[in-house]
Amino acid sequence: MRDERLSLADFLDGLTADDWNRDSLCDGWTVHDVLAHVALADLLLAATGRLEPRTLSPA
Repeated sequence: MRDERLSLADFLDGLTADDWNRDSLCDGWTVHDVLAHVALADLLLAATGRLEPRTLSPA
């Protein structure tokens, strides 16, 4: 999972402001909205002990 997260971080690092504000496949949500939702859900699951905390930083 760590490799996938690092790959996603690399991809997201290359997005422009226009990319972040682009409509996503989720009706009414931008790319930024979707990613914020995914990140927040991950943090909430980790905080409740239902998911082990992860990091994007190299080990």
